[in-house]
Amino acid sequence: MPADYYIPNIFVANKGDSITLHFYNLDAGDRHSFTIGAPYNINEAVAPLHNVTFTFEAGNEGVYRFYCTYHQPTMTGQLIVLPPSSVLSAASTKKLRKNH
Repeated sequence: MPADYYIPNIFVANKGDSITLHFYNLDAGDRHSFTIGAPYNINEAVAPLHNVTFTFEAGNEGVYRFYCTYHQPTMTGQLIVLPPSSVLSAASTKKLRKNH
């Protein structure tokens, strides 16, 4: 098992959500980064035993790979952006009407 990894390594959000990541580097000897390409274009490097917090909007649906620029290919994860959530789906609305 590789020594360098993200916990968690999968993030799920809905399109339009604001995502705030608190990225802690618990490694005393290596820098790490949270890097994700287009359309997000984030590259936050963190020195050993330091942390950074950053926020971005999940503006595009899809599955996006994030990784550490210093520890590829083992230190990777996925951001999964789902369609916008709705208060009531069509099926839920129909079910409510039947019950009342």
